[in-house]
Amino acid sequence: MTELSFVQQIIKPRSQWWFKSTSRLVTAIDPAIGQQKKSCFTGVVTLGWDISVEEPVIWVVDARQGHWKPTQVLDQAYIVHTAYEPDDVIIESVAFQYVFVSLHQERAANRDYSMRLHPIEPQIYGKTKGMRLVKTAKFFQQKRVAFDPKSVMQQKLIEQIVTFSGKEDGQTDLMDAFCMALNHLDMKHKPRRMGVDTGQFEPIYKQGRVVGWRKK
Repeated sequence: MTELSFVQQIIKPRSQWWFKSTSRLVTAIDPAIGQQKKSCFTGVVTLGWDISVEEPVIWVVDARQGHWKPTQVLDQAYIVHTAYEPDDVIIESVAFQYVFVSLHQERAANRDYSMRLHPIEPQIYGKTKGMRLVKTAKFFQQKRVAFDPKSVMQQKLIEQIVTFSGKEDGQTDLMDAFCMALNHLDMKHKPRRMGVDTGQFEPIYKQGRVVGWRKK
């Protein structure tokens, strides 16, 4: 992936994450089917930026992965939601997405969960993993992506981005979740300019999942 060959040299380290009223956060989940050691991991990545700044830094707030059952994936989502209160929690639309949605609805009916889970078609940000990753390249070129150098999981995320060969297979769970979160931030929570919110797009829903975007 030559477009991102420079990533390792320009990633910004960060010391901490702080929340402001103008911060917008998105948590993205890239689910995997198996829980065996040889199976793909489920990746969960939370990103945030300040919409009051014209060209804000994208903060990698949290990254985690594991071989989790659907209930355990939701547990991780609840932990992240409790810790950071993201504006959106999105999950890649897959064949078994409704397992997560129905499980979450059952839990929400019995407990006080304020989290909403939004299935997203990843193809709306590009037909392939490579295309979705390249769409994030401008943020790296502008030195606007900040990772926590002390986080092992965030280092794994950097490694997946830097070493991605363009093939659809391989371990890319964190990278996929990162691309989904960043592209979602860029579409829905664009920064304000001159005091005006430039988020001009709203999601298009089909059968309960986001399949595209349209102007408001």
